Amino acid sequence: MSIPLHPMKMVCVTTEALARPALELVLADCGCLGFTIIPAEGAGSQGQRLADIPETANILIKAIVNPKRAELLIERLWKEFMPRFAMVVWEEDIRVLRPDKF
Repeated sequence: MSIPLHPMKMVCVTTEALARPALELVLADCGCLGFTIIPAEGAGSQGQRLADIPETANILIKAIVNPKRAELLIERLWKEFMPRFAMVVWEEDIRVLRPDKF
């Protein structure tokens, strides 16, 4: 049996929790029908970042979109958020079972 999988993109963003409200608006404006937000902590070039204080913690946002929306979203993140927030953005090629959900 062959299960039909459809190509999509997953845009992932690790950033300051302070950016969350504005990011949610941009996600909606770019046509994202849903997203997942996860508290994030770790270490990187800026040192260690803990999630013990929600207002200063990091979050990880994952949104599954078609390639055109991924490009638009990443462009908006670059222009509107990168100058103001500590942020890491990447995209992944994925395949989904129900493309109509995204």
